[in-house]
Amino acid sequence: MSFLGINLWLWAAVIGLGVLLYPVAMLVTRVVAAALRLFNPEFADQFERLFKGPITLLLWTVMVRNAGTFVGSSIALSALSQARTVQVIALAWLLMRVVDFMAQRAGANLERKGLGGSRILLMPVARLIKIVALAGAVLLWLDNAGYKVTTLLAGLSISGVAVALASQKSLENIFGAVTLFTSRPVKVGDFCRFGDQIGTVEEIGLRATRIRTLDRTIITVANAEFANLHLDNFSARDRFWYHPTLQLRYETTPDQIRYILVEVRKMLYAHPKILAEPLHVRFKNFGQYSLDVEVFAYIGVTDYSESLEVAEDLNLRIMDIVSAAGSDFAFPSEVQYSLPGKPMDEERAKAVSIEVKEWKAKRELYLPNFPAEKIAAIKNSLEYPVEGSPHFSQARA
Repeated sequence: MSFLGINLWLWAAVIGLGVLLYPVAMLVTRVVAAALRLFNPEFADQFERLFKGPITLLLWTVMVRNAGTFVGSSIALSALSQARTVQVIALAWLLMRVVDFMAQRAGANLERKGLGGSRILLMPVARLIKIVALAGAVLLWLDNAGYKVTTLLAGLSISGVAVALASQKSLENIFGAVTLFTSRPVKVGDFCRFGDQIGTVEEIGLRATRIRTLDRTIITVANAEFANLHLDNFSARDRFWYHPTLQLRYETTPDQIRYILVEVRKMLYAHPKILAEPLHVRFKNFGQYSLDVEVFAYIGVTDYSESLEVAEDLNLRIMDIVSAAGSDFAFPSEVQYSLPGKPMDEERAKAVSIEVKEWKAKRELYLPNFPAEKIAAIKNSLEYPVEGSPHFSQARA
């Protein structure tokens, strides 16, 4: 008696071999896992979770195929086994698990490097590799079964070109996402300027990036476009630039300007939130309606709200210095004075002139630069926050 042209006793022998050899394949896989556990328990766990099944099946198919040669065979059985269906299935299953393993390892490496957001790219890449592996397994099975794969590949190549042309924009956006995740000009949570817009990055997807604007609206920009924009990342700042221009009235005397230059520098050097270098205060320009003094310093904080607090404190202190010098700030006008403006404080101007003369006599007129020992002596000598602030006592403590 026969079935599909194969004697029943041959069927029984092959099935019996399969039943007997599957536990052997399982045993071999367990031995390998136990050996791995002696050297690397973590990898052994991954091996049992991902590779135990497909490797067992692959070993079983190889053992059954080799053992079948000792039982005997027939032309019909040889033709049936020529396709190696179970073996191809086991191989495809193993390739899928290898892709999963590599994706997990790559994701763990990204987390260690602080690039956890880039893991979003692993899923589509892993899926694409799996599709390619599955297609290769199907082609291998068809080739083993006797079909002409070359004709099929020619048809698939033409279809692939058509699909690639149709998905060109999608591929551009995916490559844009890759650029954003690898070069990291911005990341989720960063406050940035992109083009002529300002907002906070809320999501970087495979197709587009979502930004929350200051108006609390959501702007969605395709990754291909977003990656090519000029991106100004405010969240990456390590300090804030403080650079006002003091526009003083033209009635300000040279000694008053000298006093203001020295006192503003002294104040900045003494302020605990101002970095010592680079720092300069210079009488820079004769403006259209003012004498311009440029202040250049960096506030040593990274929080935007705190930088505003420090800048406010600096502005008030500069106003006090200008007032103490007996000068005032200019106002823009192209019309000549026809009425007397705010009268200059002659007494303060004289007092400032006397103080500047004393500085000259004591060789303490620190222009154009403060000496390093003087900077070190006054550094962090100012109280900040100022007296009267709720935080004043805490700062002193």
